[in-house]
Amino acid sequence: MENNVDKIRNFLIENPEFILEDLEILNSLLNSMPKQSGKNIVDLRSVFSDRLEEKYNSLKKTHKSVVAAAHDNISTVKSINRAILKVLEADTLNDFLQVLNVEIKPIFKLSSIFLCLDSIEPLNNSWPDHYCLHLMKEGDCYRYFDIEPGTAPMKNVLLRSIEPKDGYINKDNIDILSEAVIAIPLSKTNELALLAMGSANPDYFNPNQATDLLSFFGAVIERHFNSILKNNE
Repeated sequence: MENNVDKIRNFLIENPEFILEDLEILNSLLNSMPKQSGKNIVDLRSVFSDRLEEKYNSLKKTHKSVVAAAHDNISTVKSINRAILKVLEADTLNDFLQVLNVEIKPIFKLSSIFLCLDSIEPLNNSWPDHYCLHLMKEGDCYRYFDIEPGTAPMKNVLLRSIEPKDGYINKDNIDILSEAVIAIPLSKTNELALLAMGSANPDYFNPNQATDLLSFFGAVIERHFNSILKNNE
């Protein structure tokens, strides 16, 4: 039967990375070595040095990633704050649509932005002639979120990569390859409107991205847009 020493020895032979990846063990072995080693003794100093360098490079890479992510987050927060302030300046529907096109589109570096409704009832059956306003087919706003008409989506933001032919909204000769769509429940008619933001960059919006900030922006859009509709009755 194997004694404990044999078990440990066999384990280390079968799993050499156990020692090589543990800097504390390597350092202990290094300190136990004589200053001058014989020809048949492996010098662990170079092994220890290599492992330290690998560890340093890994930490350096992680640090850069964390700093880059933090920078992106700060930039996104600033953009959201600017966008919200611009939206709140709009008092009328035309002002609101103009803010979307002139202010929000460049702030978010979008290729397209549209306010979408599937009926003209919320606008008192009066349809302003504005580039950013888009009339969908009946029920399309709900189909975007794969829900039944009259129901509310579980989340108010949808991020996805798309093929040019898959996008519902594209008035320009631009291939929209990713989009962020914000659901806007309309309190006046119990319908659903959409704020569709598109990009020609397929990686600009994707389902793996966090949606907290866009969700907050969407909540502000929802409240302010409903307020505009109410005041314009």
